[in-house]
Formats: sequence, structure tokens, C-alpha cells
Amino acid sequence: MVESIFRWNVGDAVRERVSTGTETPKKFIVAQRGYFDSHGAYELIDDATGQQVGGWYREDWLEPYDPTPIPFPEDRE
Repeated sequence: MVESIFRWNVGDAVRERVSTGTETPKKFIVAQRGYFDSHGAYELIDDATGQQVGGWYREDWLEPYDPTPIPFPEDRE
């Protein structure tokens, strides 16, 4: 069995680590912690709607919630 140290706790506010352009990034709340593909992972709920979002999100796919959009180089698509 693989052990992981979890970065986020249930109830923490996070967002996906993706480009959001000039939009305010979506705020998600950690609903459950677990393992996906032998890595620490999380189930999320949308803060605005309270609905579950997708399936499991690995730790490296998330970062702390900050309303400032994530900088993204213009030459990347």
C-alpha cells in the first residue's frame, strides 16, 4: 500500500490548476479525501451550487483558492 500525506483537509477551499483567462476561478470545497491511482486525491463540491464535481482529483491538480486568475502564457493553447 502507498501512503500519502494529504495536503488538503475536508472543508478546504481549492480550485483547479488550469488557465481561467480573466474569469474568476471556480471555488471548490474538499468533500472527501482518498486515493486515486496510488496518489492522494479528493472529491470536490462546487461552492456556488453545492453539487459534486466530477470524480477524484489528484493533489497536483489543485491549488488553494485565490480569486486572482492563474497567469497563463498567451502562446500556449
